[in-house]
Amino acid sequence: MSDTNIKKTETKNDRAWEELFTKYSILEKINEIGYFEIESNSINEFRESRLMAKFDHYETLPKIFKQHKLSILPISRKKYIIGRFDTYLNVDYDPFLEPTPVDFPSSIESIDYCNLQK
Repeated sequence: MSDTNIKKTETKNDRAWEELFTKYSILEKINEIGYFEIESNSINEFRESRLMAKFDHYETLPKIFKQHKLSILPISRKKYIIGRFDTYLNVDYDPFLEPTPVDFPSSIESIDYCNLQK
């Protein structure tokens, strides 16, 4: 994905990550050894780590990650690794394939969503 896909509006995560990258010289360390490990307590200094380190889609990555082609992954319950590794897979769908309908197995029970009561 190119830098032209980077959103122009700055988010709270963008600002917090900019401050973290500056405080801990994250880019310099990544350029030096190839990755940077950061503890959730360090992230929490600026914003809650669970909000700062979970990016299900490329589009939700902070600007600084997109600009430097970085990703973040958990390596323990309280530690993350930041580096230049690809964590997102582009999916290409074949427009000529037709979906194949399947019958729902009768052996599986499910909630009757039409019959829910308060």
